[in-house]
Amino acid sequence: MAFKLNYKKTELIRLVEEMGLEIPVEAKVIQLKNLIESSNLYRDDIDFVHELMSNIQEEKRDEIELQKLKLSQFEKKSLSL
Repeated sequence: MAFKLNYKKTELIRLVEEMGLEIPVEAKVIQLKNLIESSNLYRDDIDFVHELMSNIQEEKRDEIELQKLKLSQFEKKSLSL
């Protein structure tokens, strides 16, 4: 099963790092995809790699929600001054 290309470059870079692979300088999305697909980990346990990407995306969503919450609290505090 091929790895989807609808991931953001930052997500692919994070996945490559988590997989312990070396990121080429100025790597393009397609290069990152090929690097992932050619890795032993991907060939041996594709489900693990997909789960790893799901976790990366979930962490990113959580981080965005936390930033929104902090911004909202800051705005409320600023309005009350």
